[in-house]
Amino acid sequence: MKNDKMANNVIKFDKYAKPALNYREILKNFADELDKMSESCFSVALKLALSKKWKEWDESTPVGSTFDFDEGMLLDTGDEFVTDATKLRLDMLGMIERIKKHLYDKV
Repeated sequence: MKNDKMANNVIKFDKYAKPALNYREILKNFADELDKMSESCFSVALKLALSKKWKEWDESTPVGSTFDFDEGMLLDTGDEFVTDATKLRLDMLGMIERIKKHLYDKV
């Protein structure tokens, strides 16, 4: 993903001549992005689990069925990539909580 303000981790300061967002706004925006990425991590972990470790179960489950998956179940699959994606999600959720705490403690 290319960022017009930053290329290869080099900041082009001429692009920052306009007033920048304040620290709190940047943190809030980052938390929002982390939330989206954490949902993606959960989705990927679930798809991986359903396509390998839970494949038989998935194929035997009637279409239209609902099931409430959680991170604990994904961590218990024994699949390294499902585990890594789930841990990444949990790390992101932890960071979101720390950002929210920082934002609301400083009001």
